[in-house]
Amino acid sequence: GSSNSVNEKIQISLYFWGMTRIQRHILFWLAYILFKTYLNASDNPALPISDYVKIITAQLSLLIVTIPLVYFCFYVIDRYLEMKWILWQTVLVLIAAIGIGSVGMSVINHAIILPLILNIESSISVFALGSLFYHSFQLVFVSGVAVSLRLFSRQQQSRMREIVLQKAETAPEFKYLKGQINPHFLFNTLNNIYSLAMPRSDKKSEDILRLPNLMR
Repeated sequence: GSSNSVNEKIQISLYFWGMTRIQRHILFWLAYILFKTYLNASDNPALPISDYVKIITAQLSLLIVTIPLVYFCFYVIDRYLEMKWILWQTVLVLIAAIGIGSVGMSVINHAIILPLILNIESSISVFALGSLFYHSFQLVFVSGVAVSLRLFSRQQQSRMREIVLQKAETAPEFKYLKGQINPHFLFNTLNNIYSLAMPRSDKKSEDILRLPNLMR
């Protein structure tokens, strides 16, 4: 029973986390694009297909900044977890990266998305605080989700390794214990004791008879 449940847990973990690294990352970014498209179109879901194409194209263009920033955050978090960077150093680098990334997203928004994709003329400055704050929030959100998923994935993989190691350590011990037990000798001995105990105590003989059934 317990071994079957362990095997089922391993199989489930392999199903969800056994994908290649590239497949997991492609799945994440695809889900992110669909989520952002849903948010932008949630006020008017009856938009024509051409507008959905524009929204998706705009989100894809922002990945020029978003993807490098997220993987840079991975690098920074890894440095901190490996105790190569201290906390304040990690926080300062992350804040600087978010700030630079928000400026980059604002530039893409004003130079590509608004005039070329959405055909909108905007007089708002690239460095407008509202625009920078909005893009910073986007980067913090996607980076936080991506880092959380990465840490969770590592935890699951670590648990899987522990389960496999435990099974590998337990199997030889179980095999050794099985080799120490001779079932025929044990059953013959108990049957002999049972036959000797029968004339003296029926209760005692019944208790002894339970032992072979328990061993079976």
